[in-house]
Amino acid sequence: MTAHGRTEWLNQIEQEIGREILPVFVVNRNHRIIAANSAFVDIYSSEAVGRCCWEVTHGCRGPCAEEHLECPSARVWKSMQPFRTLHTHRTPQGRAHHEVFSEPASIPEKRLPPVIHVIQAIDEDSLSLGPNEAERLVGWSPPFTRMLSLACRAARTDTPTLILGEVGSGRKLLGRVIHRLSARGARPLLSVDCARTDGDDLESKLREAARPEQQTADSAESRAGTLLLTRLDEARANLQTRLLRMLRADDREDRREDRREDRREDRREGRVVENMRIVCVAQRDLRQLMEIKRFRPELYYRVSTLKISVPPLRARKSDIAPLAKEMLRRLAPRRDHVLSVSVLDKLAGHDYPGNVAELRNVLERAWLMAGGREIRPVDIVFPRAEGETHA
Repeated sequence: MTAHGRTEWLNQIEQEIGREILPVFVVNRNHRIIAANSAFVDIYSSEAVGRCCWEVTHGCRGPCAEEHLECPSARVWKSMQPFRTLHTHRTPQGRAHHEVFSEPASIPEKRLPPVIHVIQAIDEDSLSLGPNEAERLVGWSPPFTRMLSLACRAARTDTPTLILGEVGSGRKLLGRVIHRLSARGARPLLSVDCARTDGDDLESKLREAARPEQQTADSAESRAGTLLLTRLDEARANLQTRLLRMLRADDREDRREDRREDRREDRREGRVVENMRIVCVAQRDLRQLMEIKRFRPELYYRVSTLKISVPPLRARKSDIAPLAKEMLRRLAPRRDHVLSVSVLDKLAGHDYPGNVAELRNVLERAWLMAGGREIRPVDIVFPRAEGETHA
């Protein structure tokens, strides 16, 4: 391509991205930014063009791989297909979670074409259950970012999603966040604890959701939200059977069979589940339970189309500091909490078998023991250290 042709293409792409409201930047084969729109410049830097993309967006000296993140440009060049991921970016306002949509530029070149990146900021408030709620997803580590990327992908579809993780890791909170990020976020969320529910209880909850007086003027489908099934690995056999039957309500023969048993009620329940998005939460591996005949295979394949693993806190210790500060801010919102290096070192030295729930327990007790003063290392007492005596 001639220099004139290259200039003509660059002028064209600058005009196209200039009309985009979202931040957009374009990188060449050397990962240098060759064009950026005003929305990108306003957030990152007025001197972005000519610099390496990771320097501008991540504030680091090396490629994304050094931050344990997948490089979207490299992924596009490998497949020559659009790619979407989630990265932690550093802006003058601080760190932020940004979804990045990347695609190859359409220019007549045989070599690697420039890659166009469109940035969509994640609303940080959507990672909590509300502005006044005590629970919030907090983290910037690569394991957390990968998990959140999958959660954003799950939120864009109605695909059944299975969330796996240890006790106290935030599995249920992630399920609620997926609902809140989705197009159904303004619609009802029906949470069912499978360990405390049998088939009849579930039917009762779904009948309540399907009551005509509970529906809008449009239809049950117009108000369908998300069905969040927690502790699915502890579901009894009759509940698994009932769930499977409801999930198969869109099959003609199953629907006919259901109508023979109870034409009116089953049709109503089937419609509610068919229109609701299914998100499941479990601690134990359902495949292992399936192998020992404690979980129905067909139900497993119905609910596990997309699986998300919540990393334990010991696998993302760099998140302990921001988590601790967020927890203390919510405990005493009118105070500016500063945790010393010695306190943060002590917190980071623990493995947290109880995960985020254990960290919250430890910090709440430390805050109470401090009685208004600055928290000291002696105030940090871990549960398994209780009762120990020292000579």
